[in-house]
Amino acid sequence: MCLVAMLVASPVDAQQVVRQLLPDADFDHGFAVVRPFTYIDEPNVDSLDFYIPGKQPQWNLVQWNTRYVFKAPGRRKSRHAISYKNETKRVTLTDKRELTLEIRTSKEYLQPRKYGEQWPHLLIEQPFTNAHVHLNEYRQVTMSFDLRLDYCRSAMSKDTYDAGLHAGQTPFYFYVINANPESKGYRDAVWLGIPSYDSREKGTSDERHYQWDIGTSTYIYTISTREAWGDVDFLDHKWHSTKVDVLGLLRDAISRQQENGHFQYTRLEDMVIMSMNFGWEMPGTFDGAVSIRRLRLEGVAK
Repeated sequence: MCLVAMLVASPVDAQQVVRQLLPDADFDHGFAVVRPFTYIDEPNVDSLDFYIPGKQPQWNLVQWNTRYVFKAPGRRKSRHAISYKNETKRVTLTDKRELTLEIRTSKEYLQPRKYGEQWPHLLIEQPFTNAHVHLNEYRQVTMSFDLRLDYCRSAMSKDTYDAGLHAGQTPFYFYVINANPESKGYRDAVWLGIPSYDSREKGTSDERHYQWDIGTSTYIYTISTREAWGDVDFLDHKWHSTKVDVLGLLRDAISRQQENGHFQYTRLEDMVIMSMNFGWEMPGTFDGAVSIRRLRLEGVAK
């Protein structure tokens, strides 16, 4: 059986209304540039305008642990795209609403990362500020998008590279939490992951991951890249598509938690999607660019 098919939700009846749950899914209103360091609370360092300027951004641009804060970056408008750039980062949106995130950590790292040290991120984040996605309202929730790896190059020598410490990767995460104050499991939370490119892998992998995230003190549950994307090679630099059954993934995550003695009082109906993010995590010295388009989070009401 095709693993990808197992994660695709059932077809929607023509009479049922499919809701797009992402505000400004095409990024027209731009980004609020926030969080230059994980230990500094500095919201809205700057704003990036794109095709509908002057609107309140619905997305954050996250730049954790950077030496070059993306503040007042150079703006360039060409015939088919608008881009912002500084010493180590570039964000571009085309008139086809293809978003490219580029980061060059060869200029961020002064030396190869060591165990326990933080690493640079360049992420887009949707905080669902106005309305969290309450999963008890939906019988079906699916996440879909297209991804293209434009390039990823190591700037490390063979004698300094350690696969256990160093990588360039482009994960996608939902942060899901028990928001029912009547539940004994109130505030139980998990990160749901949809992986894509990882410099340590050739092609795609069948392995799911369940781990503790030290930085956020929360469990992470990640499906395999083959379940999400099929048997693809991101190094072909072509567009690839995924569609994931979010409710099915969350059911599996809750079950795994319960098997390990957690989430004993939490049900799927208690959960809400608080936020989501996607982009580059660079625990190794890599330069890379990735593009995303047709980002959709769609729900079918009960």
